[in-house]
Amino acid sequence: MSNDKSFLSIEQMATIESSWHRVCSIRGLNGNCLDTFDQVFYHKLFELEPRTRALFEVDIFEQGVKLMKVLAYLTTTARKLTSNNIEEVKKLGARHKVYGVEPSFFEAFKEALLWTLERFLTIQDSWNEEIRQSWTFVLDLLCSTMIKAAKSNSLVRQQKKKLKLLEQQTQSTTENDNQNNDDEEAANDGKSNHKSC
Repeated sequence: MSNDKSFLSIEQMATIESSWHRVCSIRGLNGNCLDTFDQVFYHKLFELEPRTRALFEVDIFEQGVKLMKVLAYLTTTARKLTSNNIEEVKKLGARHKVYGVEPSFFEAFKEALLWTLERFLTIQDSWNEEIRQSWTFVLDLLCSTMIKAAKSNSLVRQQKKKLKLLEQQTQSTTENDNQNNDDEEAANDGKSNHKSC
């Protein structure tokens, strides 16, 4: 008999999935298309914990796209959060430690996300205690797991190695692309010089 027990009840899973689908149907607060879920979330996060702003080197709109993908992934995989596959969440926690995320940032993330969910779902009069409890449960589970993993030196070292390898691969690919572009430009220059002779 398997011990792979889901952390969430069927009702919690359904509540998280359906509430997220509702959020995705809203194009912006008060009809303002610039007040998208991700931008409202980051505004609140930076208000609650200003030090988190320094973690984001990329454009905040680009980061917002990543956030929405992560949240979509979270809502569709919430039903797969079991005692056997929680390891992926632990790795994510260790990776965030490498990025410079402090334990207090997780609480700010959770608070900002719940606040933003409430703002968006209130538009449709669909925010309720069941939704708040379901999201709080899954966020508490994820955050506590990630914080605990961030304290594991072996996990953090493992993620540092993976990120360094990924960085080296990315750098190598960029250098190859630049070399190919240089070769193409040189070939094109050679053709144009030949034509002008």
